[in-house]
Amino acid sequence: MRERAASLGVGDRVEVSAWQSPRELEAVKARLDLGLAPLAITPRNHIGTPLKVLEYLAYGIPTVGSDLPGIRDLLDRGPCGLVAEATPAAWAAAITRVLTEPALAASLSAAALVRAGELSWGRRAERIMEFLGESSSGRRLGESLPSPHP
Repeated sequence: MRERAASLGVGDRVEVSAWQSPRELEAVKARLDLGLAPLAITPRNHIGTPLKVLEYLAYGIPTVGSDLPGIRDLLDRGPCGLVAEATPAAWAAAITRVLTEPALAASLSAAALVRAGELSWGRRAERIMEFLGESSSGRRLGESLPSPHP
């Protein structure tokens, strides 16, 4: 991988590491300018939400991800990342945009932190308690269901 990166002229910007401890991984994430979630568009990936994208959001890392429903749902709100079609050109364009447009990167980063807060366990618990309080107040359950898209 190092040789390939060097042959493409980006060897000085690519870091290849062995397994990292959780503490070491936290330090790595704190240095990232961009997170990538290049998942193959398969039936299995079509129904999932990759944990890596959630980690990027929690760190305020602008993200480029594959055009899958779970990734799009996470990144489009705010927006806190870009979704790339499954072509090298689309990925290159999205990555280049984030890395060359500081205002865009800053906006995506700020939105990522907000989105992470919306998805936190504390916020989810609040929404569940709100729902339970509303449903016990005599409202019909259908009227008090929280929106899937806050």
